[in-house]
Amino acid sequence: MDYSQYHPDWKDIIRPAILKRDGYKCAHCGIKHKARVYKDTTGKYVECDDFLEQWAKSTKRKVFTLYLQVAHLDHNKQNNEPANLKALCPIHHARFDSEHKKKSFLRLIYPFCYDSESFVRTVLFELD
Repeated sequence: MDYSQYHPDWKDIIRPAILKRDGYKCAHCGIKHKARVYKDTTGKYVECDDFLEQWAKSTKRKVFTLYLQVAHLDHNKQNNEPANLKALCPIHHARFDSEHKKKSFLRLIYPFCYDSESFVRTVLFELD
C-alpha cells in the first residue's frame, strides 16, 4: 500500500486509534481484526478456531489473517477527523468505495452532463 497520500501519523497513531475506538471489529459485519478466516461460498468471512481452521484447510479453503482497514467516509485522505473514519473489513471497505469510484468514473466520462443527482441515479442504475 502506498502511504504517501496519508498523514505521517496514519500508521502509528490515527489508524490504531480508530481500530481501538471501533472495538477492533468491522463496523458493518463485526468480524475481528487479525482474525483467522476463510471465505464461504457466498463470499462472507468465517472466523476460525483451531478445529475449524484445520477443517477449512483439509477442504482446500484458503485460511488467512484478516486485517481491518480504516475508511475515510468522505474519501478525502487528508480529513482524519475521527467522525470521518470507520474500521471496515476489506469486503465492506471495497463495497463502500465502489459507489465513490462509479461516481468518479462518471464525472470523468460525462464531465458536462454530471451536474445533477437524477443523472447520476439514471446512469448508475443502467450500469448495475
